[in-house]
Amino acid sequence: MFRRVVFLVLVATLTVFALTGCNRESRQADGPRTVLRLATIEPFTMIDPHYNTRAVDNALAWQVFEGFYYVTPFGDLEPRLATRFEISPDNLTYTYYLKRGVQFQNGNPMTAADVVFSFERALAAPPMQAAIGMVTNVEALDDYTVRVTLSDVNPMFHANGNIAIMCRIDGANVQPGFFQPNIGTGPYFVSDWGDGMRVVKDRNPTWHMQSEVGLPQIERQVRYVVTDNTTALMALEADDIDYFGIPAPDWVRIRDSGNFTTLLQQSWHTTYMVFNTTRAPFDDVRVRQAFNYAVNRYDVAAAAMEGLADVAYFMGNPYYITHLQNLTQDPNFERYDHNPARARQLLAEAGYPNGMTLNAPIVMRTLAGSHFTTAAEVIQQQLAQVGVNIAIEIGDPATYFQDITNGNYYFDVAGWSWTTFDAFWIERRFSSYHIDDANTSRMVNPEVDRLFRVAGTTANQDVRRQAFRDAMIIVQREAPIIPLYYQMNRIAWHPKLIADPNRPIFEWYWVE
Repeated sequence: MFRRVVFLVLVATLTVFALTGCNRESRQADGPRTVLRLATIEPFTMIDPHYNTRAVDNALAWQVFEGFYYVTPFGDLEPRLATRFEISPDNLTYTYYLKRGVQFQNGNPMTAADVVFSFERALAAPPMQAAIGMVTNVEALDDYTVRVTLSDVNPMFHANGNIAIMCRIDGANVQPGFFQPNIGTGPYFVSDWGDGMRVVKDRNPTWHMQSEVGLPQIERQVRYVVTDNTTALMALEADDIDYFGIPAPDWVRIRDSGNFTTLLQQSWHTTYMVFNTTRAPFDDVRVRQAFNYAVNRYDVAAAAMEGLADVAYFMGNPYYITHLQNLTQDPNFERYDHNPARARQLLAEAGYPNGMTLNAPIVMRTLAGSHFTTAAEVIQQQLAQVGVNIAIEIGDPATYFQDITNGNYYFDVAGWSWTTFDAFWIERRFSSYHIDDANTSRMVNPEVDRLFRVAGTTANQDVRRQAFRDAMIIVQREAPIIPLYYQMNRIAWHPKLIADPNRPIFEWYWVE
């Protein structure tokens, strides 16, 4: 049942930004390098796999922890802690047969009791409800066999039920949101948390996969949190970091320098503008639609990404999301092509015939030090052309993400990535069940909720595809967001580093 491929632990859309202080790490001039130095814009907050909701934290957690298997972006299953599984004819019971001889990083053996404990812990975690809320029972049939029972058919349970397994002995003593205890089975463990601003992960010498693939040649990863692209780029060119997501304005120069291995590829990332639909004036759909018509996505993408992006009309790059391919060709789908006259008409219908000036606290928020800022500035200019005057507030990463999740904002320019071919995860953006989670627009539409439930409780892919598409047509009409662009990944790395952003770090290695 499993396809023999390698476990992907590095999010393909990893965004890395500027870095300071990297000279603390040795360049290992003598002998082959074994250290990998990375950088990211967002601070790390936890490695708790059941409570984290952020891609940057997931990038850490899923190298420390493992599940039964890994589901690749296109649905292939890679064995990890289970050797095989069986699904009952009614699609409500999953039986997993565990790999024997697996050891946690703390030295304890993994058994079915640890799996039961991990499910019970995950079921108590609010962020996990969308994934496994339909689980009604988890039982150990013996030390290496686990049976999971569902209340409803869930066609994505093979992916969503693949929760991180942790040691029950030490796991019972950790608080939600932990960052240091190493109680997983993965190829790396956290050796230095550094207040989440410089995190060090070392190779797990007892990793259970070493007899099959060997221990990782990358013995240590050092991940820095920074906010300045220019400094990071200088660090890459000075051999102080090894791998970097190149800012769009610098891409051609870096690519053509001949000093790095480079890769330009489609990404899972959607940049978008989101409205808090519970706050005036954005509680009026006509205002949201007017803003959609006022924005010229082509100009935003050109300015923010130097043209290295595809214009977006909905969340989720259709290059990957098979359920939503060709959705814009549906006659019921509103694309919101640039139309300033229609924007002014809708504003007038909403009670703003002379446009509007939005003063604090009604400001457009975004995150500092990224293409989001440029996108926000272009949108600000475009809105002014239809009589809408706004201010931009640059958010502090320490509070920004929590504010957006909790609805403490009016409108925002942000980005979102998913890493699965299935459209299931789009439910989290627009279902009312995910307010205070990924539904940052706080949109509520009973018919959208119903359609997502249909898509989530049948195994028939044709029915699922139509439900997802019907839901997204309604979402588009409700206009809780303005999809802007799907950025291209622009990555450069040291020429002696054999790396692939679509493959696991434990497979990467240095050559002389």
